[in-house]
This record gives sequence, C-alpha cells and structure tokens, in this order.
Amino acid sequence: MNASTPQKTDSVDQHPSESERVGQPNSDTRTRILLAAGPIFADKGFDAATVREICQAAGVNVASVNYHFGDKQSLYHDTVLFAHSCRASMFQGRDEASCEPAERLRLYIQQILFSMVVNEQGPWQVRLLMNEIQDPSDSCRQLVQDEFRPFVSGLMQTICDLAGQPIGTDLQITLAMSVIGQCMIYRFAPETHAMTMIAVGEKRQDGSPPAEDLKNLSEVVFAFSLAGIQAAVGAAN
Repeated sequence: MNASTPQKTDSVDQHPSESERVGQPNSDTRTRILLAAGPIFADKGFDAATVREICQAAGVNVASVNYHFGDKQSLYHDTVLFAHSCRASMFQGRDEASCEPAERLRLYIQQILFSMVVNEQGPWQVRLLMNEIQDPSDSCRQLVQDEFRPFVSGLMQTICDLAGQPIGTDLQITLAMSVIGQCMIYRFAPETHAMTMIAVGEKRQDGSPPAEDLKNLSEVVFAFSLAGIQAAVGAAN
C-alpha cells in the first residue's frame, strides 16, 4: 500500500551523466523515468519500490531522479499526476459544453468507464490511481482538488440541466455519486466484473475489457441513470 508520509528516500550521491544533460532533452529522460516508475509503483507501492530499480528499468543514472524530481517522494507524486494525465488524454478534444445535457451525461459515463474500469492486470496508470483512491496520499489529494472535484461539479451541473429545474445540493450529490458508483463497481467488484463484461468478451493483452464491452455497458448505465435522475427529481417535487 502507499505511504502518505514516506520517512526516507534512496540516497543519491552521483551527478547525472553528461549524456543525460546534453545528449537528449530533459523531457525525454524525465518521461522515460516516469514510464519506468509507473508500473513499479503500481505493483509494489511507494515503500517497496526503489529509485535504483526504477532507474535500472529506465536505463538512466540513479542521480537522474534527483536531477529531474528531487527525491523519491516527488518522483512518486509526479508519477501519479502523469498516470492521470495519460488516462485523461484519451478524452481530449471533446467539447462537452456544446452538447445537450443527455449527451453530456453519456460522455461523463464513458469517461469514467474507459478511464478506470479494468481488471487487476490492466494498464499501470489505472492500477496506480486505484491504489491512490483506496489508500490516498498527498498526491491523490491534489488530484481530488485539481481534477476530480471539477469533474464531479460538471456532472452535478449536467444533472441540474437534465432536471430542468432547481434541485437541492444534497440530491445533486446523491445522483452524481449514483452515476459514478454504477461505473466504479465494475472496478472494485471483480466477481461482478467477471460475470458481466469479461464473461462476454476476450480480454486485451493489457488486461482491460474490450472496448465494445465498455461501450455497451456505458449505454446501459446511461439509460439507467437518465431514467433514475428523472424519477428522483420527480419524486422530490
């Protein structure tokens, strides 16, 4: 599990090699370290992972972590943010603001499912983010502040737009969490997951469900959520 306040980091007593400073852009080396660190942190957690094994996997000098990140804690923090940006990039270019409320709801549901719903052998980005959600560190708290809260706020606004009338904040939150919960149960309940998507399709090599399964599931969750929102708003009046 992840440690919220790590007590120590691997010592760094060398300078980055000249090839790392000059031979290629810093961003290339930095990204290579992040890509190597991600699976290791996802599989081992912060405490068990070491800077040396990460650098060995990345093919860089151990001192590169100090040069590009400062220490192991900062490397972990940036790896978590990098993991989120990798998943979020799947949905760049969408213009939800120009969509009708119902279509916006569909897009929110698709984003949750396609970003997070994979099994334990799925992409490291998802595994690392799920570790953070279950055992939050300061890195997760920043993600919540910068990314998750605005996402939920947008979903709540979409629910208000679907209602077509003012609804209380408590009901907005309840309905938003209901939408999210319908999606996330397929990540946190492996048996249910196995009986639904995986049972009706082949897994990809990265361990994630086939896109068609997720697309079909998103339509079911969308239809159920849309009807549920309308029913809940009607019952509240």
